[in-house]
Amino acid sequence: MERRQRIWGSLAVGYFFLASVGAGCLITGLILDWWWAFPEDGRPPEWLGLCGLVLAGTGGMLLLAELGQKMRFPMVFLRPRSVMSLGAWALGAFLLFSFAYFLAGLVFPGWGGLRMVAGAGGCIAAVVLVVYPGLELGEARGRPFWQPAGLVPLWVVSSAVGGVAVGGLVVAALDGPYAALLSALQAWGLFLSVLQLIFAAGYVLGMLRSGVREARESAEMLVRGPLKAWFWGGLIFLGHVIPWILLVTPAAGWAWAFFLVGVLGLRHVVVAAGLSLALPGNRHEYPEEEELASWAARLEEAWARQSQTLNL
Repeated sequence: MERRQRIWGSLAVGYFFLASVGAGCLITGLILDWWWAFPEDGRPPEWLGLCGLVLAGTGGMLLLAELGQKMRFPMVFLRPRSVMSLGAWALGAFLLFSFAYFLAGLVFPGWGGLRMVAGAGGCIAAVVLVVYPGLELGEARGRPFWQPAGLVPLWVVSSAVGGVAVGGLVVAALDGPYAALLSALQAWGLFLSVLQLIFAAGYVLGMLRSGVREARESAEMLVRGPLKAWFWGGLIFLGHVIPWILLVTPAAGWAWAFFLVGVLGLRHVVVAAGLSLALPGNRHEYPEEEELASWAARLEEAWARQSQTLNL
């Protein structure tokens, strides 16, 4: 497909998804820790911190694989002015603080001070992890569809949906008097998913009305183009309509999984739709086989004419 973006692949989409949902897990856990009274054993906030650690750590391994060469990953930390370096340092700090939060809450419950410090540090790192992907995509200035001003709030709301969804799964898996908490999480999940859909729809509609042709083409890829199955089927139907229906049925527990499908689908369509600006005389970001053959033929003709001139 013409000018299809090749900066980020599926591994990067997985990293954006896992890291942001992992960050959302810890933030959700901290909010529950402050808002809800839990028994000392089997506290959901600390288990959410562990989930955040595992998810973000897995996302970091996907990022390592996306970079291709293992030695390129340490180099990311050595460029302090780059957005990617900010994200890498935030990921490292998040893994450290979320692990400390888990230990202080479940393994060493008497370490209340460490839990507070780890929670505060982890919250700051989590916010950076949530915001970072929108800024990183925005660094590709030749991609008008990737606008940080719109992507950052969309990413924040979507990460909150993912965090609440994992929170619902964790609370449902633990034994305890958590029926009221589950109802509250379902209300949060419903509200945040509606907000996510509003933000996503507003972003796509804004791009459809953009004065930049490539931004309009990217949005059209989602609405009626090659990504419409992911947009309408994955993001809208599976990620929003289905969980909304499930929340009012006895199978409400399945809604959490579908919320996560919507969070993943959002990241996939946004990353995949990033078309580059078309340069004058160049229809594609990378030469395709037909263009290479045409260039080769013209070069051969030029050499033939030059040879004839020299022979004369």
